[in-house]
Amino acid sequence: MMLNDYLTTNKLTLAQFAARTGVSASTVFRIRDGEVLPSLRTIQRIETATCGLVTRIDLVAALSTCGSFTDTKEI
Repeated sequence: MMLNDYLTTNKLTLAQFAARTGVSASTVFRIRDGEVLPSLRTIQRIETATCGLVTRIDLVAALSTCGSFTDTKEI
């Protein structure tokens, strides 16, 4: 599940979700919009806060759908 979908489904604001994960609302905003890849610790916090509904795979997928990766071939 994408982070934005989780927030919408659960009627959570960025600030509320940020409080649950221990990161700033601006960081949640940037993660939600696929602007940054969160640290492993933040990924784990998101997975825990969402009871596993938002996974690390979902967070990486958000990056690729927003055009952050121009080449997804393995090297």
